[in-house]
Amino acid sequence: MQQRWAFALTLVAATLTGPHASAPAVKPASGPETWAAAPGPALGSVAPAFEARDQDGRLRTFATLKGPSGLVLNFNRSVVWCPYCKSQLAELGKQAAEFRARGIEVAAVVPEPVEVLKAFTTRLEIPFPILSDQDSRIIERFGLLDTRGGTFAPFKGLPYAGNLYLDASGTVRGRYFEEAVETRRTAGSILLEQGAPGTGLQERPLDHFVLRTSASNAELAPGQRFTLALDVELEPKHHMYAPGVAGGYRPLRLVLDPSPLFEAHPPRFPPVRQYFYAPLKETVAVFEGRFRVLQDVTLLFRPALAGFGQEPTYEAALTGTLEYQVCSDRVCYPPSAVPVRWALRVKRWTK
Repeated sequence: MQQRWAFALTLVAATLTGPHASAPAVKPASGPETWAAAPGPALGSVAPAFEARDQDGRLRTFATLKGPSGLVLNFNRSVVWCPYCKSQLAELGKQAAEFRARGIEVAAVVPEPVEVLKAFTTRLEIPFPILSDQDSRIIERFGLLDTRGGTFAPFKGLPYAGNLYLDASGTVRGRYFEEAVETRRTAGSILLEQGAPGTGLQERPLDHFVLRTSASNAELAPGQRFTLALDVELEPKHHMYAPGVAGGYRPLRLVLDPSPLFEAHPPRFPPVRQYFYAPLKETVAVFEGRFRVLQDVTLLFRPALAGFGQEPTYEAALTGTLEYQVCSDRVCYPPSAVPVRWALRVKRWTK
């Protein structure tokens, strides 16, 4: 079946529990490898032990930092000269309460003195510990020392910037690093992966299902990687087709309109149900019940910067089309499509 040109997509779907779910619930996928070649502890490994003093001078370890469901541990380069770092830490601070509501605590590691971290956290009211790793021992122990030099690491002792999600046992369940130093995944994106609601919710009743769209963040700084959510609730005994389906059926597919501001990422799909249709003696891969589709997108660094005038923010929108086909256990409805849109605000970096 011919497919028209589309941005590369990242789709992460997980069946959600609910009164109309017709298939067993599937846990949300573990954290994606946004940069699979990134150094650091591998998914499924146990993170190294560490201790350091936070911005208040308290000695902290994984045991004193973690919540009942684990810890998001951020590694960053500077709270003085790095605008990408400051913006990422500020956004992480805004999401800290939502992580805590899910039993996950938040902390960061930065190779700068305690007093520098204290000034930064006080000024921006950062509500989580930032550990001082002046000698980069923790960074080295985690295998995250950036030795590329040049614009990647203009000073010695800097880490690859990003987040690790460690469960309560210290096992790495998510790695969120980007090869370009100016590109950073938002904490809101990680929360959507954990099942949290998005922002800017729009609900649309359609034939045989309800579509709800939202985003991980309403505001974005240049270079940030965020996530769009599409929550689908199908009527009982109805299904949609998974990518790769044969037989001429239209698979579920999000096609984003081209934009100089945004880049979408390669697709990842969840486990599917193999549906056997006896009259045709065929088995096809389908989604049923309630499930969530997540689409990762990066707000491109240089095009986003070029959009600023005298104002500190400007509006941007992502548009596209959701293609699909719904069938029941009796009838297959014609292929269809619905336009989708996410309104976003681009803001300058945190100073």
